[in-house]
Amino acid sequence: MSITFGLKQVIGLSLVVADHVATDPVFFGMQVVRRFPGRTVRIVGATMSKLPVDTARAIGAWCLGKNREAITIIEESSARGISAGVLGELALHLGQPESAIRLAKSVRNTSRRHKIEARALWYSGHMTRAVERAPHGSQLKRRLASELRLYSGERAPTVGKSVSVVAGADRNVDVAYMVNNSLPYTQSGYTIRTHEVLKGVQNSGLSVAALTRTGYPTLVGKWCPGPVQTVDGVDYARHLPARLERTPSARLDQQLTYLLEFLRATDAKILHTTTHFVNGLVARQAAETLGIPWVYEVRGMLEDTWASAHPEGFGTAVKSEKYIRFRQIETEVAKSADRVVTLGTTMAESLVVRGVPSERISVVPNGVGEGILNAQTLRSPHEVRETLGIPQQGFWVGAAASIVDYEGFETLIDAISLLRAKGEDVRLLLVGDGVALPALKEMARLYDVPAVFPGRVPQTLAHEFVQALDLYCIPRRDDPVCRLVTPLKPVEAAGLGRPVLLSEVPGLVEALPSEARMTAKPGDAKAWAEAITELQHDGNLRCALSARGREWVEQAASWSKRVEHIVATYQALSSELELDKLK
Repeated sequence: MSITFGLKQVIGLSLVVADHVATDPVFFGMQVVRRFPGRTVRIVGATMSKLPVDTARAIGAWCLGKNREAITIIEESSARGISAGVLGELALHLGQPESAIRLAKSVRNTSRRHKIEARALWYSGHMTRAVERAPHGSQLKRRLASELRLYSGERAPTVGKSVSVVAGADRNVDVAYMVNNSLPYTQSGYTIRTHEVLKGVQNSGLSVAALTRTGYPTLVGKWCPGPVQTVDGVDYARHLPARLERTPSARLDQQLTYLLEFLRATDAKILHTTTHFVNGLVARQAAETLGIPWVYEVRGMLEDTWASAHPEGFGTAVKSEKYIRFRQIETEVAKSADRVVTLGTTMAESLVVRGVPSERISVVPNGVGEGILNAQTLRSPHEVRETLGIPQQGFWVGAAASIVDYEGFETLIDAISLLRAKGEDVRLLLVGDGVALPALKEMARLYDVPAVFPGRVPQTLAHEFVQALDLYCIPRRDDPVCRLVTPLKPVEAAGLGRPVLLSEVPGLVEALPSEARMTAKPGDAKAWAEAITELQHDGNLRCALSARGREWVEQAASWSKRVEHIVATYQALSSELELDKLK
């Protein structure tokens, strides 16, 4: 790594930290605490919980994963002054904007009071009111106003100061791929899909170059060894300027400027990007400037993802200013793309209803890579558990996933509790991290459910944990976001030879053929308990589901098979627009 590149990151990271400390010190403190060892966090939490101050007690409860207790303390608190401000900020991060606004009224500092109120309004989707409430001349007001202009479609990215050095642009390519984040810093269904698509396109004979958004991975607090990183044969270019612009629109200007230089240097013939719409705005502007086609990959209905976590419920969220603007701009961006790629037929049908021509849409479901296809699937879950140090006894159910509310894991814990009350030795293994994890840990403790929570682990180890399960479960809620989006995890579980039990939700059941899965009613713990019992006591059924799932994955769901459809989309686009022939 060059000294200049390292210095840029030091400066950039310092400015990001300073900005967080200045604009949202409570959130910054929470993020720092999350990085402490678990034992340290528990000691801090236990100590603070014993102090006779609402602020300390609420923070202590949060540290211990007792979010419900923290919320109760906040709701009942009559704190004033600085303490009210801290509790108001904490309330926001626990999804309680009404409590934040109530507490803000007791904050003596007018500027801080208005900041909390503005952020609470923004959190609830009242974007214009939030901008109006933010203190005049504050960085918060500039940031919110900038973001509102993007959501409104009033402000397209513009070209800024040229970039002298463009990393990763030392060769000509057929396709340039612009993404939010990537391996190795972010491990998620998003980054795995990105990586496998890039590998597949390269293996097809086309040349491809990938670049991540401006500021990544510095923005997530990660150190990057160089301007180009090679991960498993795929090059990712990083744009890490020493000074990141402080408003969303100005940062997109930086990204557009870099992207244009990158595209010119690589002579890319096609530009491919993914949700959400800000990527589309940048990609569209760059493609129009250079006269090349662009592909928008819709990996989720992110306005529905936002609404699913709204404190007043989905029905209220869909009427909010943010949801309406979010949906409108996502639709407009998708309609303007030369081609749209999406994950399943349910999502494709939704896009057609919104006005995207069906002939422009390619459905490319999630698949599995060589690591799963080459996995040893003959080991029993008992054997795998022994190697991982997990008790061999019991019937283990669970998943490896992002631990968020709409995944519905509380239903699974409820079901296990019902079964254990009947004398069944059913246990929980839940791998991953996310905002819902602390509450689930507390729920398992209260319900006396034997559970193992390894947290976030490397992908290969996550596969080991999946194979330690007797039954892989995805109890997603019947939320709009779940009905539309087809996830990667059930396909991976089937590829690893595990029987799969899913919620009966359209986008979810589309992930696997009916003969390779079982389903249960979403949100119904009794129905889940009955399905688990049936599979627990019918080894032949479990083996049949495992065999059929594995066979289907091998025949139809490898990434090499999936990527054929993306390559065909590129070739059709090239032919239709009479581009120079792709290699």
